[in-house]
Amino acid sequence: ALGCESIALVRTTQDAAFVAAIGASHVVDILERDYIDAVRQVTDNAGVAFSFNGVGGPTIDRDAHALAPFGELHCYGYVAGKSPFNPFSVNHSVALKTFNADNFLKTPHFPAATAAMLDWFATGPLLDAGEVFPLAQAADAHRAMEAGRVLGKIVLRP
Repeated sequence: ALGCESIALVRTTQDAAFVAAIGASHVVDILERDYIDAVRQVTDNAGVAFSFNGVGGPTIDRDAHALAPFGELHCYGYVAGKSPFNPFSVNHSVALKTFNADNFLKTPHFPAATAAMLDWFATGPLLDAGEVFPLAQAADAHRAMEAGRVLGKIVLRP
Protein backbone atom coordinates (compact mmCIF):
# COMPACT_ATOMS: atom_id res chain seq x y z
CA ALA A 1 0.00 0.00 0.00
CA LEU A 2 3.03 2.25 -0.61
CA GLY A 3 3.41 3.62 2.90
CA CYS A 4 -0.29 3.86 3.71
CA GLU A 5 -2.07 1.82 6.31
CA SER A 6 -4.86 -0.03 4.52
CA ILE A 7 -7.85 -2.12 5.51
CA ALA A 8 -8.94 -4.60 2.85
CA LEU A 9 -12.41 -6.14 2.84
CA VAL A 10 -12.70 -9.69 1.52
CA ARG A 11 -15.16 -12.59 1.24
CA THR A 12 -12.88 -15.62 0.92
CA THR A 13 -9.64 -16.96 2.37
CA GLN A 14 -8.15 -16.78 -1.15
CA ASP A 15 -9.01 -13.06 -1.30
CA ALA A 16 -7.52 -12.58 2.19
CA ALA A 17 -4.25 -14.25 1.21
CA PHE A 18 -4.08 -12.18 -2.00
CA VAL A 19 -4.56 -8.77 -0.33
CA ALA A 20 -2.21 -9.66 2.53
CA ALA A 21 0.46 -10.69 0.01
CA ILE A 22 0.21 -7.36 -1.83
CA GLY A 23 0.49 -5.33 1.35
CA ALA A 24 -2.85 -4.85 3.12
CA SER A 25 -2.20 -3.74 6.70
CA HIS A 26 -5.44 -5.29 7.95
CA VAL A 27 -7.79 -7.83 6.37
CA VAL A 28 -11.48 -8.08 7.27
CA ASP A 29 -13.66 -10.97 6.08
CA ILE A 30 -17.05 -9.32 5.65
CA LEU A 31 -18.82 -12.66 5.90
CA GLU A 32 -17.41 -13.21 9.39
CA ARG A 33 -17.85 -9.76 10.93
CA ASP A 34 -19.36 -6.36 10.34
CA TYR A 35 -16.82 -4.30 8.48
CA ILE A 36 -17.81 -1.00 10.06
CA ASP A 37 -17.18 -2.48 13.52
CA ALA A 38 -13.86 -3.89 12.29
CA VAL A 39 -12.74 -0.54 10.84
CA ARG A 40 -13.73 1.22 14.04
CA GLN A 41 -11.74 -1.33 16.08
CA VAL A 42 -8.63 -1.07 13.88
CA THR A 43 -8.70 2.74 14.04
CA ASP A 44 -9.47 2.95 17.78
CA ASN A 45 -12.90 4.31 16.82
CA ALA A 46 -11.37 7.24 14.90
CA GLY A 47 -12.46 6.07 11.44
CA VAL A 48 -10.53 6.19 8.18
CA ALA A 49 -9.52 9.18 6.09
CA PHE A 50 -10.55 7.55 2.80
CA SER A 51 -12.89 4.81 1.67
CA PHE A 52 -12.65 3.58 -1.93
CA ASN A 53 -15.90 1.88 -2.89
CA GLY A 54 -16.30 0.01 -6.16
CA VAL A 55 -19.38 -1.90 -4.97
CA GLY A 56 -22.07 0.75 -4.60
CA GLY A 57 -25.57 -0.12 -3.44
CA PRO A 58 -26.19 0.08 0.30
CA THR A 59 -22.45 -0.02 1.03
CA ILE A 60 -22.21 3.68 0.12
CA ASP A 61 -24.26 4.68 3.17
CA ARG A 62 -22.48 2.11 5.35
CA ASP A 63 -18.99 3.23 4.31
CA ALA A 64 -19.74 6.79 5.42
CA HIS A 65 -19.94 5.47 9.00
CA ALA A 66 -16.39 4.12 8.74
CA LEU A 67 -15.01 7.56 7.92
CA ALA A 68 -13.26 9.91 10.31
CA PRO A 69 -14.60 13.46 10.48
CA PHE A 70 -13.86 15.14 7.14
CA GLY A 71 -13.10 11.73 5.61
CA GLU A 72 -13.64 11.12 1.91
CA LEU A 73 -15.81 8.42 0.35
CA HIS A 74 -14.66 7.76 -3.22
CA CYS A 75 -17.24 5.89 -5.31
CA TYR A 76 -16.02 4.40 -8.56
CA GLY A 77 -18.34 1.45 -9.23
CA TYR A 78 -21.79 0.13 -8.63
CA VAL A 79 -21.94 -3.65 -9.08
CA ALA A 80 -24.48 -3.72 -6.22
CA GLY A 81 -26.59 -0.99 -7.81
CA LYS A 82 -26.96 2.75 -7.70
CA SER A 83 -28.59 3.52 -4.37
CA PRO A 84 -29.16 7.09 -3.24
CA PHE A 85 -26.69 8.34 -0.64
CA ASN A 86 -28.20 9.72 2.57
CA PRO A 87 -25.72 12.30 3.86
CA PHE A 88 -27.82 12.94 6.96
CA SER A 89 -27.31 9.40 8.27
CA VAL A 90 -23.76 10.38 9.28
CA ASN A 91 -23.19 12.46 12.40
CA HIS A 92 -20.05 14.22 11.17
CA SER A 93 -18.71 15.99 8.10
CA VAL A 94 -17.75 13.75 5.18
CA ALA A 95 -17.07 14.29 1.49
CA LEU A 96 -18.54 12.13 -1.26
CA LYS A 97 -16.56 11.97 -4.50
CA THR A 98 -17.52 10.07 -7.62
CA PHE A 99 -15.42 9.06 -10.59
CA ASN A 100 -16.51 8.94 -14.19
CA ALA A 101 -13.87 7.83 -16.67
CA ASP A 102 -15.57 9.77 -19.48
CA ASN A 103 -14.81 13.03 -17.67
CA PHE A 104 -11.20 12.10 -16.94
CA LEU A 105 -10.47 10.93 -20.49
CA LYS A 106 -11.19 14.44 -21.77
CA THR A 107 -8.76 16.26 -19.45
CA PRO A 108 -5.22 17.39 -20.26
CA HIS A 109 -4.06 15.14 -17.38
CA PHE A 110 -4.95 11.93 -19.20
CA PRO A 111 -1.75 11.51 -21.31
CA ALA A 112 0.54 12.04 -18.29
CA ALA A 113 -1.59 9.75 -16.10
CA THR A 114 -1.51 7.06 -18.79
CA ALA A 115 2.28 7.34 -19.09
CA ALA A 116 2.67 7.09 -15.30
CA MET A 117 0.38 4.05 -15.18
CA LEU A 118 2.32 2.27 -17.93
CA ASP A 119 5.58 3.06 -16.13
CA TRP A 120 4.15 1.64 -12.89
CA PHE A 121 3.12 -1.54 -14.68
CA ALA A 122 6.65 -1.86 -16.06
CA THR A 123 8.42 -1.16 -12.76
CA GLY A 124 6.15 -3.10 -10.42
CA PRO A 125 3.97 -0.84 -8.25
CA LEU A 126 0.85 -1.88 -10.20
CA LEU A 127 -0.23 -5.46 -10.65
CA ASP A 128 -1.10 -6.94 -14.00
CA ALA A 129 -4.70 -7.85 -14.73
CA GLY A 130 -6.07 -10.83 -12.86
CA GLU A 131 -7.28 -12.41 -16.08
CA VAL A 132 -7.54 -11.41 -19.75
CA PHE A 133 -10.47 -12.59 -21.90
CA PRO A 134 -11.00 -12.15 -25.64
CA LEU A 135 -13.85 -9.71 -26.27
CA ALA A 136 -15.84 -12.56 -27.82
CA GLN A 137 -15.81 -14.22 -24.36
CA ALA A 138 -17.24 -11.21 -22.51
CA ALA A 139 -20.04 -13.37 -21.11
CA ASP A 140 -17.45 -15.78 -19.65
CA ALA A 141 -15.59 -12.84 -18.11
CA HIS A 142 -18.81 -11.61 -16.53
CA ARG A 143 -19.56 -15.06 -15.11
CA ALA A 144 -16.02 -15.28 -13.67
CA MET A 145 -16.47 -11.88 -12.03
CA GLU A 146 -19.89 -12.76 -10.59
CA ALA A 147 -18.53 -16.04 -9.23
CA GLY A 148 -15.58 -14.26 -7.62
CA ARG A 149 -13.08 -16.46 -9.48
CA VAL A 150 -10.72 -13.63 -10.48
CA LEU A 151 -8.45 -11.73 -8.11
CA GLY A 152 -7.72 -8.27 -9.43
CA LYS A 153 -9.08 -6.72 -12.58
CA ILE A 154 -10.53 -8.42 -15.64
CA VAL A 155 -9.48 -7.19 -19.06
CA LEU A 156 -11.38 -7.72 -22.32
CA ARG A 157 -9.06 -7.70 -25.32
CA PRO A 158 -10.40 -7.05 -28.87
